[in-house]
Amino acid sequence: MEKFESVCNFASENKLNQYPAMIQHEFKIRFYGRTELAQEYFPNMHPIAAWAKLKLWLSINPDLCYLTKQKQRSFTSAQVEEIVKILGEP
Repeated sequence: MEKFESVCNFASENKLNQYPAMIQHEFKIRFYGRTELAQEYFPNMHPIAAWAKLKLWLSINPDLCYLTKQKQRSFTSAQVEEIVKILGEP
């Protein structure tokens, strides 16, 4: 317990806790390129792999599968809103 208290005291004295560990950004419903939206859902993946995974998710869902059959490289804000409503916010 003493070690924990000394670490906490050191951190507060040296202002190590003044920045959050992870900065989160707010997701906005807007026009997105397909890989741009895919990377919102899968930020740690390569853009092509992220799009392939999002495309799989969309194709499995009966309400969203029509989005994968269209030859488009982007999603309108209405389509993004529909995706978020069904899949959830990234």
